[in-house]
Amino acid sequence: MDERRIAFENVANNNYDKRRIDSLHNVYVQNKEKRFRFLEKYARYPNVVRVQLAMLIDPVMSQDPELERALHIVDLMPKVERDILLAWREYRVKLIEHMAKVKALKDSLDANKPRFVETIPNTSLSTVEE
Repeated sequence: MDERRIAFENVANNNYDKRRIDSLHNVYVQNKEKRFRFLEKYARYPNVVRVQLAMLIDPVMSQDPELERALHIVDLMPKVERDILLAWREYRVKLIEHMAKVKALKDSLDANKPRFVETIPNTSLSTVEE
């Protein structure tokens, strides 16, 4: 716990240890390589890797260098599973495009809102039966 506090204070005060940052980056890169090797090894068993590959090929969450390797691993999967994952990616791409169009339309509607809307309450004299 004490190390975390010291690390947090160092980051807050911009006191970075260059060697420590480099070593943490190396650990991150090594773990990423191990993950891709694991995915390549078990690509023939889609139940094991389906969720991880779905996150890697998601257009929202993925990064370009990882996407190419993830799509290579998807190609190693059985045809049915590969088609499902690629269809899911296509759906996510179209969803992002749709949400961008909806946002633009909503923004234009919000910009042109009327200043006030006249409403007639239900208890007005014209609607009350005697």
